[in-house]
Amino acid sequence: MNILKKLGIVIMGALLGESHGAAKNFSYVDMNEVVNNIKVILWQDVNSSKVLDQAKKWKKSIRENGSWIDLDYQDKSRTPWSPQQHLNRILEMSFAYTSERMDTFKDIGLGSAIISALNYWISVSPICTNWWFNDISVPQTIGKILILLDETECLNMELRDQLILCMKKGNLKKHEGANKMDIALHYLFRAALTGDDKLMKETVKEAFGVLSKGKREGIQIDDSYHQHGDQLYISGYGDVLIDGVLSIACYLKGTDYGLSEEQLNVLSDFVLNGYGSIFRSVYKDYNAGGRLLSRKNALRKSDIVKKLELLSELDVQNELNYQELAREIESVSNVKDEYNRLFWRSDYMVQNNPSYQASVRGASVRTYKAETGGNGENLKGTLLSAGSFSIRVSGDEYFNIFPCWDWSKIPGVTSLNQVPSYIKEWGEPGKTVFVGGVSDGKMGAFAMDYAEYGVRARKGYFFFKDEIICLGAGIEGNDPNVETITSINQCLCRGDVVQDTGSVYHDHIAYYSLDSSRMIVEADIRQGSWRDINLTQSKDYIQQKIFSLYIDHGKDTKDGKYSYMIVPGLTQDEFRSHLINHIEVLRNDSFMQAVVNTKTHELQVVFYEAGGFDYRDLKLYVNSPCAVLIPDYKLLNDFYISDPSQKRDQMLLSLNKKEYKIRLPKGSLSGSSISVHI
Repeated sequence: MNILKKLGIVIMGALLGESHGAAKNFSYVDMNEVVNNIKVILWQDVNSSKVLDQAKKWKKSIRENGSWIDLDYQDKSRTPWSPQQHLNRILEMSFAYTSERMDTFKDIGLGSAIISALNYWISVSPICTNWWFNDISVPQTIGKILILLDETECLNMELRDQLILCMKKGNLKKHEGANKMDIALHYLFRAALTGDDKLMKETVKEAFGVLSKGKREGIQIDDSYHQHGDQLYISGYGDVLIDGVLSIACYLKGTDYGLSEEQLNVLSDFVLNGYGSIFRSVYKDYNAGGRLLSRKNALRKSDIVKKLELLSELDVQNELNYQELAREIESVSNVKDEYNRLFWRSDYMVQNNPSYQASVRGASVRTYKAETGGNGENLKGTLLSAGSFSIRVSGDEYFNIFPCWDWSKIPGVTSLNQVPSYIKEWGEPGKTVFVGGVSDGKMGAFAMDYAEYGVRARKGYFFFKDEIICLGAGIEGNDPNVETITSINQCLCRGDVVQDTGSVYHDHIAYYSLDSSRMIVEADIRQGSWRDINLTQSKDYIQQKIFSLYIDHGKDTKDGKYSYMIVPGLTQDEFRSHLINHIEVLRNDSFMQAVVNTKTHELQVVFYEAGGFDYRDLKLYVNSPCAVLIPDYKLLNDFYISDPSQKRDQMLLSLNKKEYKIRLPKGSLSGSSISVHI
């Protein structure tokens, strides 16, 4: 069933306000209708049998004063925060009290327990050291309770007014992105409960105002997403943003205020070109977020297809695009999209093909590394964003692996064989300028001039349709007692691991050494707990079999290098007969890295310094560091170029002695790729 139509939402009238979304007079709006809409949506995600059992449990265990003995109301933990469970229990009891399908419907004893618990909350008024609970979670939960109990005999007006006063938390104008959306949700609850037209208009304006590009936090011009500063957070806070927009759109059934055409375009761009890029099946790319990967099940978004269904009803002009994305997520066998996307605002690149999805993430002086330590989460993730690499065929290759990961061997990263301590809890910028890539939309190259945690390296990732080539040069490790290693992959071990001279095969992915570097294979049972990486998670130990592949550069490394190729989507038989001689590494040193596909005539070059490069009849020279992609070096119709350092306004490129003076993108487009017709 069409969920929005079930709620009575008029797609092109109610949600798409006229005059580019300008607010109309709210005086006619029946706030009771908004409250009823919220009730319908709250019930959609409720497991009735579980809620009933829990409600009876809380009714039985509540003390005479309205508290529960197992909760610490003086808890000062940032997360998890014990008093929040008090409100969660009241919410479950409220569901049970207001459901005609349950034998607890309007149960006098249950109603008394609810009132007693609410009065106790007001009497103790717990405060958390984490602003999120005070300004978001607590007022949201109270709002849901009040909406469920609205107009029941259970709740008197005096208590109702006191609880509404408790909801007046959070500065809606102060925050951006997902945090603004979270605060807007309880503002909307309060506006509906009090019939406050002015508050409703202001809330909706601020909430839908997050659908814009160009701010430091929120949706970026390249359709990536930032939160907590210049930090990539498509996964996690991007989820919150989309969920919040959809919730408010559904809540506002029957109103004449909604998304403007411009806001709807920003939303569809983000979902289709940014958010949708991080999925392989229902599993998200671990590179696409921050500390949240240290939470169990965080990479799986089981309701993504449902969300896309809602979006297709909200944004009818892109209905087919949402439906196609949903089909691809439902089964990887449906994947047809082939693209390379460079998110130059976030130092992130994604390659998507029917047979695989891959990504790489870096951090420059312009962007923050994935945050570590905040709220006791992601305690070992210091090397995330140091060229971290993901390669997936089925989608769940890294799902819930993290308690058993060797965090000194994050895929794609060159580092000392140890986990460095984090310096700042909520993220810090990278240390170098030259981080970024070039893309023509189908293939691309990503490069990092890396220098951090005792290691220097110039690292290139070259994405072709069927292959990924990873190069490293100028590698220096400054510790005489610790090996410098480059991790090729570390994922869940499934099936046989096949080794041949200079090659390894595991779980539909083949790995080939392209130089004298020896790839070291490990496939063994490891154990760990979620508590090891996240203080809010379970301390129970789990065991998993882990496949790990890496290169050991030795101790006190000087001028080390590596060169390997990854070919995803192969069967074991195909691996045994697969030919790789059409891929040639033309240069791999501290000055330049270059790879050519002689079958398709594609050429990709990263210049870490100004200089020249010759290949067959092609002569290429640049006067400053850059990344260059030539789709066909025989036809030479065009080339693509970018400045990963994002410092220059123009540069000079000479191709076969013909000079091109290139004006590079500026402002928020700095670092993006431009096409030059020859």
